[in-house]
Amino acid sequence: MSVGRFRSLSRLVLAVLIAVGVPACSLDTSATSTGSAGPDSGPGGGGGAAGGEGGGQGGSSGVGGGGTGAMGGAPSGGSAGDENCFDKKDNDENGFVDCGDPACQKAGYTCQKSPPAGWQGYFHTSGDPFDTTNTPPSCPDGSPPLKYRANPVDASCTPCSCGALTGTTCGPPHLLCTTGSTSCIGATDWTSKFQSCTQVGSPSTLSCRMTPVAATSPGTCTPSGGKLADTALFGRWLYVCGAPRTTGGGCIQGQSCAAPGSGAYSGAVCIRQTGEHACPTGWSTQQVGYENGTDTRSCSACSCAPVASSVTCTTGAFTFYDHNDCTCKWHAVCHSEKQVNSANCVDVSNLLDKNLFNNPDWGGKYTAAPAPNGGTCTPSGGQPSGSVQTTGAVTYCCL
Repeated sequence: MSVGRFRSLSRLVLAVLIAVGVPACSLDTSATSTGSAGPDSGPGGGGGAAGGEGGGQGGSSGVGGGGTGAMGGAPSGGSAGDENCFDKKDNDENGFVDCGDPACQKAGYTCQKSPPAGWQGYFHTSGDPFDTTNTPPSCPDGSPPLKYRANPVDASCTPCSCGALTGTTCGPPHLLCTTGSTSCIGATDWTSKFQSCTQVGSPSTLSCRMTPVAATSPGTCTPSGGKLADTALFGRWLYVCGAPRTTGGGCIQGQSCAAPGSGAYSGAVCIRQTGEHACPTGWSTQQVGYENGTDTRSCSACSCAPVASSVTCTTGAFTFYDHNDCTCKWHAVCHSEKQVNSANCVDVSNLLDKNLFNNPDWGGKYTAAPAPNGGTCTPSGGQPSGSVQTTGAVTYCCL
């Protein structure tokens, strides 16, 4: 009954009582109205007023049972002239309820898909990269948002690589020479003859060459890499504003009235359910928040295998001189020296001098050992395993 009708009826009753001589009773004819209370809050805060349901944050991480801060902007109260956009009543008696009322429409309230069974709504979300230490933006009503950890980081490893090949050992050198040819035809092994400065006979021609030398041990490479590429457990902070039962009427079947967001929380409306769940049909964007997590991620150890075909050795070297002490003593007629250090044939005949007494005056010796050349290793390992084991999951699905 409206306040005006109540007052008219009161005056009529009073007039009848006076007319029949009955003493009049004292009646309180003042209009009374009480704003509709918001839902029970979670630990840490009181329930919000109608049209701006709020609640305390549950738990230190915000994964409690209480509502978050209100999404703001709602006309509130219960007296005629003020429309509560969530109580499914025509508070201002203009024939319109909640989202159907011009006052709610002006405040930005819109009709959205109703939360399916088992889901709560409505909410607005925002977020930051996980390395952000700034205070989250406040909800539209000034209250702090629920704060979750989100986007668990998958295990990924830095690539394995190998350092330079070291420790390669090469086989002994092999010197092949012939005195019957200047082009190494019919050469035989003379390696042992020239381990120190030596003169072998007095040939008139001498040509020599080396044979290839193989590695006897390929050596090793030092591995590196195979560490977690990102040690952070999560990639993002998820902030949430809203309350579990901030839905009103005034919409077509299958829809409910939803409060607008603002600022950082001006995106699409969302619904939520505790745990990890697939989103209902029509709610296309899933965001899962977590209370915390523990790390079980790791990478397998890196190793390096020498590539045998990539390891080569030099042949070593033998040097021939025009003097029997393996020096070039008489510079006026010195023919210097010649080095045999490859498989190419070297004619050293011009070094086979004779001294003033017609004696051979030349020599040769072993001057360089075979040495490793090049060589690579193939890396392996660095395979990721494990994951972030999350706790306290809450799923938000948004339109």
